[in-house]
Order: sequence, then structure tokens, then C-alpha cells
Amino acid sequence: MPNPISVAFKKAKKEGRPALLTYTVAGDSSKKQSLDILNSISKNADILEIGLPHNTPVADGSQIQTSAYRAIKNGIKINDIFKIVKDFKSFNKSKPVILMGYYNMIFQYGENNFLKKCKVSGVNGLIVVDLPWPENKKFANKCKKKSIYFIQLLSPTTTTKRLKKIIKDSHSMNYFISMLSTTGGKLKVSPTEIMNNYDKIKRINPKKNVVIGFGITEKTIKSLKKADGLVVGSAICKEISNSLKKRQNVVTNVNNEPTGKLILIGDAIQGSTLTVSAANISDEDGWDGNIIYTWTRDSITMQDSTGSFVVGESYTLTADDVGKYIAVGGTFTDDGGEEEIVSSDTTNKVTAQQNVGAFSVINTGSGTDIILDFYLDSALDSGSDGFNAIQATVNFSLSEGALQSASMNAELDLGVVNDENKYNGEVIFGGVTVTNFTDFSQPIFTMNMYDMDIDNALTLSVTDVIMDDVPLANSTLIIA
Repeated sequence: MPNPISVAFKKAKKEGRPALLTYTVAGDSSKKQSLDILNSISKNADILEIGLPHNTPVADGSQIQTSAYRAIKNGIKINDIFKIVKDFKSFNKSKPVILMGYYNMIFQYGENNFLKKCKVSGVNGLIVVDLPWPENKKFANKCKKKSIYFIQLLSPTTTTKRLKKIIKDSHSMNYFISMLSTTGGKLKVSPTEIMNNYDKIKRINPKKNVVIGFGITEKTIKSLKKADGLVVGSAICKEISNSLKKRQNVVTNVNNEPTGKLILIGDAIQGSTLTVSAANISDEDGWDGNIIYTWTRDSITMQDSTGSFVVGESYTLTADDVGKYIAVGGTFTDDGGEEEIVSSDTTNKVTAQQNVGAFSVINTGSGTDIILDFYLDSALDSGSDGFNAIQATVNFSLSEGALQSASMNAELDLGVVNDENKYNGEVIFGGVTVTNFTDFSQPIFTMNMYDMDIDNALTLSVTDVIMDDVPLANSTLIIA
């Protein structure tokens, strides 16, 4: 079975282009993101080089050194790297993977153990920066026995005699370092000179694939397109660094803003509880569904008695909220590590609610109109036009235990009884026919009063419960 590296070069040549080799450091900026990056760039790359992070990468420039530092800081180990490769290969079996690193890491791990792990995880090739020919011949032979390409390094200063010997011993691929510099350095020679040196190498053995690395940029690619392959590494590492700096998703290089709004469920009435739903929130970068909620009153973040922010998935409206607009904001961290902010629309202006009690009528009366005469023994604000709304809900409990409910419109008739702006009045409930209250075990009338003009407590005294002008003598007021 041919090595996938050779297959990749054949495919690129058939398409009339150089093969694209990408380089990233394993574990940058995390194990998961490292794998995600490989999966992402593999859609366009022909061959993937994966760097073994080293604390003194003498051949690498600042961009790759920074990537290596992040990976080491995050605790990446050689076994973790093999797992990343294995996980990648489980979904990309035919995509070639080359490990690139320094010999001391291989030596400490043990050559045989290292190659065994390479074989099991799916590594197709190795580049060992500090193990030159002929010192690498023994190890290269071990690689060949495992069907792993050992990739030889060639430089502009390598003599023709030495080039011939290296290329003769090389496997299918060689790596030409375009200039005497570290990775990511500014191009010190012209593309023409690079290609002249490259052509000299290719003439020795045209069947051996030669890729060009160091100094590959958007500006130079066009001039180097006759090469068998081009390596892009520092530019990718730089983009990863920029993405992290900008708190973007390093995989896509773009942070996808969340869409949708938080939804508040509940009535904007004093005493009611508002709850939050995030059902409409979505984020293409992914997230675990956890949101930290913070509540606001008239756009000011609420604080409790201890000075702490009011947080949580629910909030019960208080007298302090009457006449105000309530909203909730949320923050979460998406799978790209980006902190996102979402919010709800504000409620309507919160109104005061006074549940004045439940009126129980026991086994008496019949008719179609129900009247509650009452006395409001707390003052409204001077000049107030009274209540904005009044609503009544009538609940009948049937003798067999089933519940029947009806909401009825109420007409409110208020009259001033004294100079203190205290009121008596009448609430008339029409349109409900009650044949005989003996059919019900205990009909209950519940009245909720809404007042947008004041936020002081209201109390109510019931003087009579009347049905069709007949007082229901057995009625009882239960204060809620």
C-alpha cells in the first residue's frame, strides 16, 4: 500500500499545482482546539505537518516559538500528541500526517517506542530538525521498516556531492530550506534564486518530491508554484495568535455572534415571578447552554441588600419595581472561548397588584349579576384618576370536585367619601349565569387590583356580596 504522502503529491501534480503542506504546533492553544484546527485546515491542505512543541526550538522563529510556548504551558505531552493524530486519522484516514520536531524528545521517549506509537496513531512521515545526514541513517532505516518516511533536510549551502548522497538515501520526499534563517523570517533571497537552487536539487533525481519551506508567503507562492510542494507554517501560527488576542475562534478565525433574544415569561405585575428562557439563543461556535443571568431595572443593574448583583433564572417583582421597566442580560462562553452577551427586551412598565382576598359563598343564591361592594381604606395619590385596570377571576368549585373557571369584565365605580382621597365603590360582574349556588360546594371570587399611579399598599374592606340585588348573607371574606 503506497504511503499517503506519495499519493498526495501525485494528486497535486495531476491537478497541475504544488502540494500544500501546513504546519501547526500540537496542543496549540489546547488539545481540543489543536484537533479542531487540523480538521479545519485539512479541507484545503494536502499534507499536514504537526510540530512537537519544544522549549528551545532553535530552527523556529517567534511565531512558532509562541505557539510551542502556549502548548507547553497548557501541559501537552508526547502521548497527547499521538492521541491528537490518532483522533484526526480516525476521520481522515487518507490525509497524510508528518510529525516535525527535535531528536532529544525522540531519544528520551525511545526510538523504538516512538516509532511504534507513530505507526499505531497513523503518522506517515517524520522530520527531525537536528538529526542531519549521515547521522540519521540508522534511524531513517528504522522509519523505512515501519513504512514511515524519514524526510531529509536540504539547504542552499549543501554541496552538490553531499546533495547526491542525501537524496540517494532519502525516501520519497525531501525538504528544501529556502534560506539560511529561522522559520517565519523575512525572505532574504529572491524567488528566482530559490527556484534556481530548487532546480539543481530536482535534476539530481526528478522522481523524488521536494518541498520548499521557510519564507513562503502570499507574495512568493506565485513565483514558486513549479515546486512539488510548499510549506506554510509561521503564517498559520501567527493567525492563531491574532485570533486568541482578539478573543476569536481560532478554528474559524472569526467569532460568530450569538443570535436571538432572551425571553421573559410572566406578567409585569408586582408579586409576579419572571422567568428566563434561552430557547431562542443560538451560537454557531457552540456552547454548553450555561448562562449567567443579571437583572436590570430601568437599565440599571439591580443589587440586593448586601450590594451583590441580582442574578438567577427567575426574579419576583417587588414594590421597588412598580413604574419601572425590567430586563435581563446574560453572559456565556462559547466553545471558541469567546465571552458572549445576550439580553431580553424590557417588560411593560411594572404595575402594582393588590390581591385583596377571596370571597367565599356557601350554598346560597342564584342569578346572573354579581356585585361586590367595597371600601378602599388606603389613600390614592392626590390628583390620581384611580386604578388603571381592575380584573376579577371567578373560580367555581363543583360539588363533584371538578374546577370551572371564568374571567369576567368588571365595571369599577369609585366615589370619594372624604377629603383623604379614600374611596368606596362597587365592582359589577355581569354575564355569568348561576342557576343555583347549591350546585357548587364553594364558589370563590378573587379580585386583583392594578394601580400604575401609586406604589403604596392597598387594603380593601368588603361590605356586601350581592347577586341580583340580593345580599348573600352567607358570604365570607378571606384576606389573601
